[in-house]
Amino acid sequence: RLESANCADMGVVDLPGFRSYGADDGARKLADDIEKLNERYMQDSRNVMICVEEAGDSSTYAILGKCKKVDPAGRRTILVRNKLDKYYQDLTPANVDTWLDGDGNLPKALPKFCMTLPFWREGEDKSAQIQQMRKSLGEQDQQKLQQEKKCSKSHYNQIGFQKFQIYMENRTEQMYGEAVGPVLAKITEAKQANERIIEALDADIAANDPTMVLHTIRDAGMVFAQAVKHVMEGFLMSEVKRVDMRSEMQAFADEHRGSAEFDLTPHEGFQTTEEYIRFLQDVAQIPAFGVEVNGGAQFLRLKVELETFFRFCEIKVDVSEKEVINMRGVTGYGHVHWGDVIAKLVAAKGNDSMTKVVGYIAERLRFFFATQKDVILDFMHNVHGAPDEHMYSQLFPQRAQLISSNPMMKELIYTCYDKVLQRQKAEFVDIMQSTLDSTWKSPMQMVKAATMGHFTADMIDSMMIPSLDDTKERVQSEWLRRAKPKQILDQIAREVPDDPARTRDAAEQISSLVLKVFALIRSLTADQMELFAVAFFQLPMMNRLEEDMASLTLSEEHMRRYQVRRDENIKKRQQHQDSLREMDWCIKEIEKFQMGAANATKRH
Repeated sequence: RLESANCADMGVVDLPGFRSYGADDGARKLADDIEKLNERYMQDSRNVMICVEEAGDSSTYAILGKCKKVDPAGRRTILVRNKLDKYYQDLTPANVDTWLDGDGNLPKALPKFCMTLPFWREGEDKSAQIQQMRKSLGEQDQQKLQQEKKCSKSHYNQIGFQKFQIYMENRTEQMYGEAVGPVLAKITEAKQANERIIEALDADIAANDPTMVLHTIRDAGMVFAQAVKHVMEGFLMSEVKRVDMRSEMQAFADEHRGSAEFDLTPHEGFQTTEEYIRFLQDVAQIPAFGVEVNGGAQFLRLKVELETFFRFCEIKVDVSEKEVINMRGVTGYGHVHWGDVIAKLVAAKGNDSMTKVVGYIAERLRFFFATQKDVILDFMHNVHGAPDEHMYSQLFPQRAQLISSNPMMKELIYTCYDKVLQRQKAEFVDIMQSTLDSTWKSPMQMVKAATMGHFTADMIDSMMIPSLDDTKERVQSEWLRRAKPKQILDQIAREVPDDPARTRDAAEQISSLVLKVFALIRSLTADQMELFAVAFFQLPMMNRLEEDMASLTLSEEHMRRYQVRRDENIKKRQQHQDSLREMDWCIKEIEKFQMGAANATKRH
């Protein structure tokens, strides 16, 4: 590396000279090694080659020929013709300009210089300063070619070391000016990133103000709660936590394997969860089974699976003769009402079976909504810039950024959300259990069929505004249809024999009736499972979530952690502010240097 007041500052690699002849194998190998070494540096587009040739016929410049192979246009090559003093006598006013141009053998754009460098003859005093010798020889070269050989003024800048030095200083400055362009872009990019960090830190510091932190968390939590509704309505821009049905079922099974609260399969005939999943895919053909979805679309698919699971609910009824004999005393006075007996059996044997199924449904609903936390936050982020951005609150992206950048706030909001889901799960189970309990008290009332009757497509064409007489007739017929299933079951129950000799027949008929009544109750309940999932879980949860977020509280430990976080962010902000000042200074100096380099290029 050369640094001096008497030369251009630069990094120089002095490569060994090429060898065109080797007397033996060792010399030839050395020549090959030198050529490979030199070519490695010459082919590097970042290097500028100073090709030193002895002043003479330019058609014989072998080293320049090698430079032209890697740099045909001469953009990175500078030709220096040395030992000009030995070639003085070959130059005349008639040929000096032609020789300086290269006799037609050199590219016009190639920078060319000719000079005599300092040297000492044998026995001469070597105490002279090399800078003074270089200056004297440069003046000698200029005097010979400009005054004696009468070269044109257009070639003056090619003669003497001083001209070469000026060129190299300008060329070096120009190269640095071009090279710092990417550096300037990188520093500018880093500055912009630093400014964004400072902006985020300012927001975080303000959010963690002890006097405002609780209000900020509650506000962010309430906006998070408002976003749940939109996610359940469906949002195309969210790609987070999209899953197909198989992945969803497997994740649920992995988390709840070994649970005593409920079974992971709806029937003992399914040996594994995988068998049940294959049934859902191949037999039940759940809509969108293999499609990766989230939010509202995933909830729609879940409700179909829950209804399917419920329809597998079964009871085992095997009424023995002994139980029939014992049942004869249930109503007193020696007369047996078999309808009451059937009701008690349905309640006793159906309650446990349906309770486990309800436990599965409640946990599936809780698990689904718990997996949507990141989906909700992603929706809030992606509102900004979405085509339908105007349809949503502008607070969504702002609060999403605040929640994502503050782990403690995110933890508090997510924890509150999970607690609401746990509470809603318990309430769902209670409501469903109350519904079933009321059913078991009067199971025969549940078997009344829908009063609309059989519905066909032809009925739509014949629909007319009914008259009062038509309405009266319809009401009467609907009441008759409503009571008919119960009347049929009551008729069958009355046919159960009371004769002690026919106890076995009575047991078989009662078992059959119990199964039939349970099947009717199961079907009617399953038909309403989608309504139960929405009315008893989704809507109450969403309606009360915002209220719970507005009631968030902070413990002393949380307050302490927020204060620590705020103090750390203040320190970080100061560090980034210091970095920003340094970057501004660097950008200013680089731009000043670039301007100076550009002006120097124009001058020369």
